[in-house]
Amino acid sequence: LAGRIPVRSNSSGHVGGSTASELKRVGKQATLAVAQAVGGHGDFDRTPVVSEVRLCEVAPVLAERACDRLEQRCLPAGVLGYNEEGRAPEHVLILPGLSPMIAPSEAEAQRMVREVNELTDPEVGRKRLSGRFGGHDFSHLPLDRPLTPQDFPDPDTVEAARSRTEVILNLVRRDKPTLRQLLGYLAGARGHFVTAGTPEQIADLIEDWFTDGAADGFNIMPPLLPTQLEVFSSEVIPILQRRGLFRTEYQGTTLREHYGLPLPASVFDDPSWVPELMEAVAGV
Repeated sequence: LAGRIPVRSNSSGHVGGSTASELKRVGKQATLAVAQAVGGHGDFDRTPVVSEVRLCEVAPVLAERACDRLEQRCLPAGVLGYNEEGRAPEHVLILPGLSPMIAPSEAEAQRMVREVNELTDPEVGRKRLSGRFGGHDFSHLPLDRPLTPQDFPDPDTVEAARSRTEVILNLVRRDKPTLRQLLGYLAGARGHFVTAGTPEQIADLIEDWFTDGAADGFNIMPPLLPTQLEVFSSEVIPILQRRGLFRTEYQGTTLREHYGLPLPASVFDDPSWVPELMEAVAGV
């Protein structure tokens, strides 16, 4: 198989410790690959895959300089500072989170989404939302009125994860959900992209994002386990395989090989490299 685009279950482990790697593609013909970490801990070799989560406008320098795969909690993936760091965009896998509800018809999928959202406890959701905004009190907000950014504190004043608050505020600006809808949305995908439709529609969305350059692959986050993971595996994967977008067999044994990432160069392989002697090392 030529190039590979990974689609991963959210249950796989993350590891760190390598340098920049290059993802090789051959034209538009690439292959989606489920990359399953061995034992849930990634590669059992000397260069494990470096992973980092990126949230919207927050672009960590670590991701731009050294990561092999980068998870997104907002779409489109956007432009990172690879050029400033001397790296090409294809040297890092951009893997947005995708939470699809799949059913034989779009209407049935939407009904299932509403049914699942109705099972959420609004008061528990308010408490979790309050935690995202540094303890801000949302108890006065009605559940069924469309929200506005003015219903939330200024992110600059929030002593919490700034990126999380930006994800939520961007969602409010874009979709204008009610508080009840927002709490249902956050309860499942926690800010990742949520969609509902038939297997063909989900496959179309995945193909569109890939061919348009918005993503190199996806972290699949089924809203219902194990049923929706089974539906994705048995109904969406075969469609992608027929379109030439998903592999039919593995040609490697490590996570790096499943991603189609070559081994990065190491200073230890350079015979001219000499380590610098340090006067002191913290913790030693």
